[in-house]
Amino acid sequence: MKAGLFGKATLWFATLVASALFLLAGTQKLAASPPHPTNFIGWGYPLWVMFFVGAVETAGAILLLVPRLTSFGAALISAVMLGAIVTHIVHAEWLALITPFTLLALVSLIGVSRSDLSPLRILRARRARARG
Repeated sequence: MKAGLFGKATLWFATLVASALFLLAGTQKLAASPPHPTNFIGWGYPLWVMFFVGAVETAGAILLLVPRLTSFGAALISAVMLGAIVTHIVHAEWLALITPFTLLALVSLIGVSRSDLSPLRILRARRARARG
């Protein structure tokens, strides 16, 4: 198997996993499944914030699967994860920080890998210019 093919397969696998996780999390919030309403109220947020976060997570999960829109979906999800990180810090929920930090890293890597700012794409473009 070529390194390029392995890299693409790995990126798609990571994208599918992230998309599935956020689709599940988003739809659970949209359905107001426990414990989400209790958590959001306990953090001092009105319930509409839970529905908004659920909609953004669901939309982001779908956008991750569209290569041209992956970076936008990753940016949406990253914003939600930054909000989750701030919320957990404010409420001193230190162990709860592991999940949003991990997911933020994952979607950031996916977003950058699919964008024109990908280090690999930049290197390939430089090599092509140097040859041509």
